[in-house]
Amino acid sequence: MSTRHTVKQGEDIASIAAKFGWLPQALWEHAENSELRQKRKDPNVLFPGDVVAIPDRRKKEVVGATEQRHRFRKKISARVKLRFMDGDAPMSGMKYVLDVAGVVKEGQTDGDGWLNEPLPANAQSGVVYLGEKRLPFPLTFGSLDPATEVSGAQARLKNLGYYKGEIDNALSADTANALQSFQHDQGLQESGKLDSATQEKLTQVHGG
Repeated sequence: MSTRHTVKQGEDIASIAAKFGWLPQALWEHAENSELRQKRKDPNVLFPGDVVAIPDRRKKEVVGATEQRHRFRKKISARVKLRFMDGDAPMSGMKYVLDVAGVVKEGQTDGDGWLNEPLPANAQSGVVYLGEKRLPFPLTFGSLDPATEVSGAQARLKNLGYYKGEIDNALSADTANALQSFQHDQGLQESGKLDSATQEKLTQVHGG
């Protein structure tokens, strides 16, 4: 029998799946979560108050020879994906150091300025040090609301440099002005409203 989990701020499918002993993809794609998938589209971007169905886990039996060691591998799908830009130009080939919960990974951004690394399912925060000067960028995981919500639009606009106010889920004059500036730069109708075209473009430009 399934239980219902109400999403809290900072949670995503990966962290919820880890809490209840599920693989993230299996939980997200379960039939009982089809309505949530249609509503949110992205398992990494849920909204507080969303409800995730947690079905009872089924036991899986594996046949193996006795008195031998057997290795089982658990699949983890949580990732951090960030794009670094200098104005309109992607910061490609930039060296970075990613530190999450004491696990440090080094690499460099790809040709489009993207960093894409796996994460522990229950990761809540971390930091990226970018370039030779090791400029720090603090990270908070699971706190980004969907772009369909005003708070999600505010956060994306703030990250993109259009909005300076608080993330308060209120369509204030400052939020409308930020939306209008973004719409102007992206060739959209400058309505200052969070319409579907603006939601899609915010997700595309912001990267999530």
